This record gives sequence, structure tokens and C-alpha cells, in this order.
Amino acid sequence: MAKLEQLINTDNLLEDFNSCLAELKEEFHKTGRFDDANTKLDEIIKLLVIKFFDVQNNTNLLSISHLENIAKAQYGNKDNIARALQEIFFEIAQNHIFHNADGTNIFGSNPHLNIQATDNDFARTIINKINNINLLQLNGCKTINLDLLNEAFGHFVRDNFRNHKEDAQYMTPIEVVDTAVEIALTDILKDSVSQDRLFSTSKDGFIVLDPTCGVGSFLIAASKKISNIINSSCLKNKEDILKVRNLYSYVGQDKVDRMVRMAKLNSLFYGLNPDNISQGNSISGNSFIDDYIEKVDLIITNPPFGAEFNSIELNQYTEKLEILNKINSKVSDKVINSELIMLDRSLKLLRPGGRLLIVVPDSVVSSQGIYEDYRKILTEKYILRGVIDLPAVTFAQAGTRTRCSLIYIQKPYNQKKLKQKGIYMAFAKE
Repeated sequence: MAKLEQLINTDNLLEDFNSCLAELKEEFHKTGRFDDANTKLDEIIKLLVIKFFDVQNNTNLLSISHLENIAKAQYGNKDNIARALQEIFFEIAQNHIFHNADGTNIFGSNPHLNIQATDNDFARTIINKINNINLLQLNGCKTINLDLLNEAFGHFVRDNFRNHKEDAQYMTPIEVVDTAVEIALTDILKDSVSQDRLFSTSKDGFIVLDPTCGVGSFLIAASKKISNIINSSCLKNKEDILKVRNLYSYVGQDKVDRMVRMAKLNSLFYGLNPDNISQGNSISGNSFIDDYIEKVDLIITNPPFGAEFNSIELNQYTEKLEILNKINSKVSDKVINSELIMLDRSLKLLRPGGRLLIVVPDSVVSSQGIYEDYRKILTEKYILRGVIDLPAVTFAQAGTRTRCSLIYIQKPYNQKKLKQKGIYMAFAKE
């Protein structure tokens, strides 16, 4: 009976959180000042950031009385709630975790809440709505096998991006996220060398990377699974467990500022280091992840599909490519799609023994031409462990029914002893 009550409470928490987000969105809609869905989303993210810092520091930043005190002290009138709220956000936004590697702020050059300084009634309303969200209860809930906050946040984001195809491709269903993480870590535990690295206390640590991280779903799911593995391991001493945990790095990069903001916020919610999330183009140019070439233990990613790059452009990045630089000259149309480049860059980032699970369109798995040439070299240099064909409806919420596969590749520990064994092939019906 107690277990049933826990599940009911879990459902209620999730429903309450979704309701609060929906109500916030509606309040921003009713003002008439925010007609763009992305702008509303950005403002709600900023409010969640304030809420997180309020909870983390056990303060009352969002209490009406505290805001009235700030308003009276700084603006001479306690009713200036909107200006006080803007002030609180501006101060929080200066925190180093909201800065990219190049020093720019992820909230822009002038981070502020985009509410009118005179919209005091609106400010009071949204403060009351955000205060109805109980982050402590959400984060402390362990009764179901998914991250409550991440799942709710993901649904909210997908609803906003349903008609924004370019951004929607970053949204990965939790079923795909959990499956990829489970496959990778179950396999690592079967490999004695990788298992030693999983529990290693060596100074180089264990690195998990998503080079097109979106809202950070893969990184968060991997961190939870790894924490569970460490907690249930032979490491009985709490100091040893903490020491091993601290050697894990969860690194993400995305080219879209909005996604970086959400990934950093998600990292904060789940105790990951938001400094390891950065804005940058993982396909071309110089970026944060270049420092991780041949250092990564596990990459799990769902890169954007279909963006075309001139093969001549890639010549200046040959040191960051693994296979494409060997077949680039054979490309007759001089165009290479982003998913193949991202696959190639990911392979370059792996250390010997490192693993990659990546969602790709079926063209990568079955098309001829450059894809066929690529697969030939891939199977000569890497261990292709598995290919799982995903249903056409997998990314329907993101606005596409492109047929995709999850492919699983491992970089050999020793190239000379590479032996391609059987490849696991599967078709997911639903």
C-alpha cells in the first residue's frame, strides 16, 4: 500500500510540475508582450534559474516580502516588484557557470528578464506560479526509473518546439535515451578493461560526452546510471565512492545558445558541473570539445541531420577527422551531410576502448556512394557492435518521421589486434 501511495505521489508531483509550467506559459501569453514561443520559454528558464538558486542556498529570493524590501531600498517604493525581480536575475546571471568558454554570457551581452519595469502585477503573478514548483520534492523522488524533472522539462520543451524543425531535432525521446545509456554501461561492465576504468581513481578520470547535447538528456541519464553502478559496487567506503564519483566528467556542447541555457539548467538540477556545458559548433571550426580529442570514454549523441557542408571546407579540419579525410577526395558532388561529419568527429574524440552510441538516419547505414566507402573503412578500423533500427514514429513529436538507427561502435584497444565479431542487429517495432 505504501509503495502504491509513493507512485501516486510521484505522478502528482510530475503533474503539478507540468501544470506550473503550463500556467507560467499562459501568463506570459496573456500579457501580449511575448508572442514568440521561444521567447516565452527563455523567460521561464530564467525564472527556473532563480528558483534553483533560491532552493540551493535556502534563501527567500522569491518571497514577496524580500522583493518588496529590495524595491524599497533600491527604488524607493516597495511596489516596484518587477524591477526587484530583474535585479535578482541580473545578479544570478553573472555567476561563472552561465559563461561560455570564450567569456560570453549564455543569456546574452545584457542578461535581464524581459518584463516591463512597471509590470508589477504581472511580476507578482509569475512569482506566485514559480513558487508553486517544489524542486526539492522533484529531485528527491526516486520511485520511478526516469528523471522526473528532465522528463517534465523535456515534454515542455518539445511542446514549444513542435513546429520548429531546426530546433526540434535536438529533442530525443526518453525511451531512446534510456536504451542507449543502458546498452553502453551494461556492455562496459562486461569488459574488464573498461570496468577497471569505470571504477578507476586515476587522475585522468572517466569522460562522458555529448557533442550535440540539446537539453543534456543523455548526460543526465548517464550520470544517474553510473552513480547507481558506483553505489552498488564493491566500493563500500563512502570516501572511495565520492572519490570515484568526482573523477567523472559529463561534457556537452551545442551550437544553439538556447539549448546550452537549458542544458546548463538541467545540469544544475542534477548536480553536474554546468561549466562542462559550452556553446560551440561541434562540426566545423574550433570549439570547446577540441580539448577532448582521443580522451573520451563514452559518447552518446543524437546529432542534427541533413545540414550540408562543402567537402573543401573540411580540408582545414583534417586533424579533427578520423575517416572522412581519407575519402574526401572521392566525393563527386563535394557535399557531405552533417550526420556523417558528426559521426566522424565523434570517432576522433574516443580514446582506445572508448564507445560511441549515435542516432543517425538510415542513409548512413544503408546508402551507397560515400556512405558505403565510409562503412568499409569504419569496419576495418573500428568494432561495429550493433545497429538498432528505430520506428518511424520515434521523432514524430519533433516534427519528422525520418527513419533512423542507433548504431554502437567501439574504438579498439589495439588496432593491430582488431577482430570484428558478430554485429547485434535489431528492429524496434514501437
